[in-house]
Amino acid sequence: MGDSNENGILVIFVGGYILMSATAELRATASMGLLRGVRLSEVMDVDPPVLPSWMTVHDLVATAPRYQPHTAFPIRDINGRISGLLTAEAVQATDPRSWPTLRLGDLAFPIERVQTARTDETVLVTVQRTRNSATGRVLVVHPDGRVAGVVGNDVAERAMHIQQARQGQTVAA
Repeated sequence: MGDSNENGILVIFVGGYILMSATAELRATASMGLLRGVRLSEVMDVDPPVLPSWMTVHDLVATAPRYQPHTAFPIRDINGRISGLLTAEAVQATDPRSWPTLRLGDLAFPIERVQTARTDETVLVTVQRTRNSATGRVLVVHPDGRVAGVVGNDVAERAMHIQQARQGQTVAA
């Protein structure tokens, strides 16, 4: 009799685990579908200031209020090409005593280490890139290569809010 009770409890636990896994999978699938319907152009921080590589961190910090709400900045080299991406976290991680001489180009993540995506890509495609990004950001570019914006780790959350708003509008219409 003891074996049958133990087997019954085991079946309940295994069944509960399968049910929880299936529910989580359904939620993930639904979320992925929602993310597929939102373009990066809808959720990105638009037109981040493109800063010169020769600018010092001190000068950036001194003029920071004009750049809000941006927290990531494409950096351009002397030839006008995007050479890197500077994040607020990188600035915060440096010794303030170095700011007067530390150039943005020396602190920024080199462009080779920066994930990029096009404005017309979906959030679903980009979510994995933000997770794998050294910067925690993805630089969003127009089809012609010009900087359009930046997305961060909150890209999926932003997309979900957009989809929820759309569904609310659809229901109300």
